[in-house]
Amino acid sequence: MEYACRTPDPEAVEQAMHVAFGPTRLSHKREFFQLSVEQAIAVLSLHHQEGVPAAVDS
Repeated sequence: MEYACRTPDPEAVEQAMHVAFGPTRLSHKREFFQLSVEQAIAVLSLHHQEGVPAAVDS
């Protein structure tokens, strides 16, 4: 796992990911995207609310 965070609105995070990475979608039938870990973390960090407990970090 590279990154984890909590968010009060997971639907908004999913929508943001689709908007940000829609052009990199590999198939319109599947939710697979061609992007770097850094790109995904950049969008997720915009919706970050608080850190994940240590038990979930690994």
